[in-house]
Amino acid sequence: MKKEKSFLLIDDSKATNFFNRKIIEKVECVEEVFIAEKGKQALTYIQSGVIPELIFLDINMPVMNGWEFISEYTKLDKKYKGSIIVLYAYPYVSPIRLLTLSIV
Repeated sequence: MKKEKSFLLIDDSKATNFFNRKIIEKVECVEEVFIAEKGKQALTYIQSGVIPELIFLDINMPVMNGWEFISEYTKLDKKYKGSIIVLYAYPYVSPIRLLTLSIV
């Protein structure tokens, strides 16, 4: 299996970050896992040159939630962008809301 260079976990839950990191490391699908507990912290990582191939993003976070992170992320230069997987703990997300995401 080809390893990705880096993943970025963005979640304010230390337990969720711990669990996701352990699973990712066990699968051995990535060289490095970065963790940001806040959306702004994640943007700072990305702009400093930590450009993840994949981002696991929690939607429900204080200060800057996942939707706000995506809004700011879409403004970044294309060289900073990878793929985002949205982690959502509720059973329903409005399809309209998902259609408004223009990430790349």
